[in-house]
Amino acid sequence: MYRWLVFLHVLCAFAFVMAHGVSVSVYFMLRNERNVERVKILLAISRASLNYAFISLVLILITGIITGIMGQWWGQWWIRVAVLLIFIIWGAMAGIGTRVMNELRIGLGMVSSYNQPPRAEMLSAEQMDALLKKINPALLTLVGFGAIAIWVYLMYFKPF
Repeated sequence: MYRWLVFLHVLCAFAFVMAHGVSVSVYFMLRNERNVERVKILLAISRASLNYAFISLVLILITGIITGIMGQWWGQWWIRVAVLLIFIIWGAMAGIGTRVMNELRIGLGMVSSYNQPPRAEMLSAEQMDALLKKINPALLTLVGFGAIAIWVYLMYFKPF
């Protein structure tokens, strides 16, 4: 059973990367997009993919916790650091990326990824442009890929 749960854990990680990769692609596209309708479509695609990313992230946590218990890994620090890193990266990504995306969503008449209702007053072209210029897909990609590299290192080498 343990090996199957590890298999499922890794499979969920791949599902997360696939689903979240859609948002990464959208970030790179939004940086240069100024057509309001195209921005709205890209934001809708990103939001839809986040539902799948969130589900797979929850499954990663559940399978990781269960396999940690079954493998008696919780006495070692590497698994604790890996779980803590999930919440640190989640917070960093929310601050770096989700905040701007949600400002765009509610400012363009859409519901945010946190189900905040749209604003009554739409963003002007200048306001939208200013928000789009705040998007830093390279930084988000570096943070996300760096976190994945650390998780793989921790799980593979179990250094402490």
